[in-house]
Amino acid sequence: MDELRVQSLRVAYGDLVAVRDVDLVVHPGQLVSVTGPSGAGKSSLLWALAGALRPASGRVLLADEPVGDR
Repeated sequence: MDELRVQSLRVAYGDLVAVRDVDLVVHPGQLVSVTGPSGAGKSSLLWALAGALRPASGRVLLADEPVGDR
């Protein structure tokens, strides 16, 4: 298994930016938690990481392959 790499991820709904410029590397075996208040963009981030939501910009890579179109 290879790492999950997120580069300059941004998720927007029209003019509303839900996730702004996230950079993240998760190595195999690591656990990551996402916390924050309601409306902070947690679900939007997770949907984009899973490839179920197309980001406005940036990339999500798993084993150096783009994640998307799920």
